[in-house]
Amino acid sequence: MQQPGDSMRLLASFLFVAFFSPQTFAADAELHGYLRAGAGNNGKGAKEECIYNRGSPANEFRLGNECTIYGEAAFLARIMKPEADKPWFNTTLRLAYTPPGNSSFENQPNNGNQEQVVEAFVEAGNVDGSPLTYWAGKRFYRDVDLYIFDWYYFAQMAGNGGGVGNIPLGSGKVAVAYLVETGSTRTNLGQNAVQVADARWTDVKIGDKDALNFWAAYGSAPGGIDTTTSAQYVSRTGWVTGSRWRHILGTATDYNDFALLYGNGLMEGMNIYGTATLQTAAAPQNKAFRTRAVEHLSFQPFSKLGLHFGAAVENWDPKKANIDSRGLWWAVGVRPVYFFTDHWQLAVEAGHSEIRIRDERDSSGAPVPVRQLTRVTVAPQLSLGPSIWARPVIRAFISQTFWNAANKPFVAIDAPDFGGATSSQAIGVQTEVWF
Repeated sequence: MQQPGDSMRLLASFLFVAFFSPQTFAADAELHGYLRAGAGNNGKGAKEECIYNRGSPANEFRLGNECTIYGEAAFLARIMKPEADKPWFNTTLRLAYTPPGNSSFENQPNNGNQEQVVEAFVEAGNVDGSPLTYWAGKRFYRDVDLYIFDWYYFAQMAGNGGGVGNIPLGSGKVAVAYLVETGSTRTNLGQNAVQVADARWTDVKIGDKDALNFWAAYGSAPGGIDTTTSAQYVSRTGWVTGSRWRHILGTATDYNDFALLYGNGLMEGMNIYGTATLQTAAAPQNKAFRTRAVEHLSFQPFSKLGLHFGAAVENWDPKKANIDSRGLWWAVGVRPVYFFTDHWQLAVEAGHSEIRIRDERDSSGAPVPVRQLTRVTVAPQLSLGPSIWARPVIRAFISQTFWNAANKPFVAIDAPDFGGATSSQAIGVQTEVWF
């Protein structure tokens, strides 16, 4: 089992070898990463508590609703740097760290501190003059996110595996991969796992400013008999498919994305994390399905004004035996940013989310109506430059969240101090940077 500090020791060892090996590639070593950190209070004087609409797949309207530290440190070593007619090999090691931000030293397992190796892979290309690329290991194998929801909604298959990419097809490129997500249950067949074949056709031009990305994946899990409990698991399969249309609005960082996706069975969640151990009595879940539509707009229509806009809707039916658990979720949010100068800005974020699950019951057994959540955040910030994507930023924020009575017990799970309320406040400071 990985112990706290193991990841940091691994990175230190990797850096030492990289910079001091006899065949050093220090000149071709790069450090990349991401960090957000800060502090805040809940409006009552205690630590800030984040409020979520439980059951949604995202941290909707994230500004002012990020209560812990999150960071990534990625080390890229160009072992054989790209040259004409010569192969290249890159090694990537990425660590993620998620301390709760409660104190200066947070190195105890029971304090919520976690370090994880989230990427560890080698990629190669230009082998014998071929345009193809090859990779194997653990990788962030994913497409775009909806930024103000902090949500990778399309082709999110980060995990362990390998693949081939940059295969020419028409005006676009094809990538294929094999990925595995291993569970903790052991059956008579071995340790259970979800295995996925993934195919992507990206950047298919349909105009000077328009391109399509296509994605399809097929997953399977073998079933078996639990060696501890003797429970019988059915074999599972499923697939997911989707398309994303990008329209460029001026520069490459000004764009509009629209995506449609459908997933079923094992791949109903549209990722690699489907349940491999489905018991025989729950076999109808092999017919589960989910549809998803996402709209994401990020652009600067004026020199003094930038805008993020996001909207999403999901409809799903997990096909649980004897339960009508069909659900519907939708959310819409916007973050305009006004640039007073090249560095001083004002960001305002507002959004609304609703969830309805058909057979959801409260503690008395009565049906739960639609659960609603609304948030408004105001954040003056100091930024690297006059762009909605410029980082680092240093910001102060005040955030107000509202929810209806039906949502009280669900909000209380994450924010018990507000279990009996229908609104909360957060006041604090935060920094965000990628490099």
